[in-house]
Amino acid sequence: EPSPPARSHELETYLVTPECGIMGIIRQVLTERVMVSKFYNFLKGFQVHNEYLQSKSFCIWKDTVLENFPNQLTETAEFMCLADTAGYIDISYPPLMRPERKVDVVLHLNYSSGSQTSPLEEASKYFLKQGIPFPKIHLSEEEKKNLKECYIFEDAETPEAPTVVFFPLVNDTFKRYKEPGVERSPIEMAQGNVDVSSIFSPYCLNSFTYTEEEFDKLVELTSYNIQNNKHLILQALNSAIEQKRQHKK
Repeated sequence: EPSPPARSHELETYLVTPECGIMGIIRQVLTERVMVSKFYNFLKGFQVHNEYLQSKSFCIWKDTVLENFPNQLTETAEFMCLADTAGYIDISYPPLMRPERKVDVVLHLNYSSGSQTSPLEEASKYFLKQGIPFPKIHLSEEEKKNLKECYIFEDAETPEAPTVVFFPLVNDTFKRYKEPGVERSPIEMAQGNVDVSSIFSPYCLNSFTYTEEEFDKLVELTSYNIQNNKHLILQALNSAIEQKRQHKK
């Protein structure tokens, strides 16, 4: 755990604002984080820096990075800028992986554009670095070129590691089936043409709006992929239940 200073909320800090416009731009480039959204500061007036490190309720864990200037924690700022964590790691469940949570199964629905496996691979490296039990993620380059609709990753040697049920965003059997086990008729084949991987895909990173048809197709595709592989979800859940039973014996 990091060693906090005795009275960090009383750090002496100085802010020098250059008058030259060019120097101001350089200062912003060097000191400010990349912003995604700017919001009214809902923490304005809330003195979160008031000896919070000495509070018994303040929890420091392996991934805690203490603020260098806790006496500047947006107490008086009118706005606050929130950065998208996807710039660092494009998953949302690191907080769930604390040991106290005792997570058994993770359903990873990857709807990012670009590489479908990279977010999960980066997550695996992140948890390894933090010493958090997590299954190893390994797919060959050939497998990455021809992704299936669903994968199960688990670590039989580490009972504390959760089972990961991974759904990449792919259009595989949906091209031929409108529902699991129900083939498309010739006039329905066009509904199965959902481009989620090419550079011309309407669902790429810089697409912020979809037509009604594009939206419906994406929902139908993702719903189908989950329904078509529900047996793998049930398999992972049953395996987790059985593992808990074994530990209780």
